[in-house]
Amino acid sequence: MFGRFLMLLALAWLVGCASSTGPVSGDCDLACQIRYSPFPNEEAEAMAMFLDSVIVASNATYEECAEAIGRFREQYSHFDTSWWVNPYNQGCCDSSRYWFNATKVEFPFPAYLGQVRLYFKDDAFGQAVLKGHYHYWDSLNRLFNLDTITVSRISYLNYIVARLVFKGRLNGKFLGEAYGKLPGVADADPGGFYIGDFSKLIPWRDEFGQICFLIDVGWGDCPAGCINHKYFYFKQILDPTNRKREFTLFGSFQNYINPPPPWWEEYKSILWKWYYY
Repeated sequence: MFGRFLMLLALAWLVGCASSTGPVSGDCDLACQIRYSPFPNEEAEAMAMFLDSVIVASNATYEECAEAIGRFREQYSHFDTSWWVNPYNQGCCDSSRYWFNATKVEFPFPAYLGQVRLYFKDDAFGQAVLKGHYHYWDSLNRLFNLDTITVSRISYLNYIVARLVFKGRLNGKFLGEAYGKLPGVADADPGGFYIGDFSKLIPWRDEFGQICFLIDVGWGDCPAGCINHKYFYFKQILDPTNRKREFTLFGSFQNYINPPPPWWEEYKSILWKWYYY
């Protein structure tokens, strides 16, 4: 009975936070949408979750992202980044390794995909988890289509850790929020803590709702912390000749060399959204 009550609470939270669960189309409810995952294109699926800020990608946004990233990389398949990126080579390194097509940089999702880690103190709840007798999560496990549970003990911290892996690519951020409310859960780790720095592509929507791509190319002491960054901002612009939207390099900017352009504040806010997701 208590487990059913918790499931109803979780469902109320998921349905009530429309911005956190994303749209479902037609007669496909949340449980139905979860069964669609994983989609064939992992990067596009992750982009869809990030853009909509949802627990599972919707079909419509996934298709939009898959089409956009495919078209973008096809359009810039020969984009020469070498003359944009000028690493400070003191003769110690092979600078040619920095010369690459920046549009091939992939989107790293800023949280766990399809898993969450739960921490229990080594008390009655923790022992129940360790012995397989913890049932408060059963309803959520069915809803989110659980695949496996791995339980371990961190003796020096006096914690029991349960790693839950799901069949679909669900957003670890919202899995953490849902499972973090269960009895005995001391902490729910949704992932997202990145050590160091690296190049990345981040999708976003412009003021017209069109998908754009923000690319951060980093070099120099990566991954400890890239000294240099070159930023590229690609937006979809309507081509008056063929009435189709084409990706256009809206601007670029290199730290320490050029003053920030007017669009930098918009770019920076998107970059921070990824860092502090």
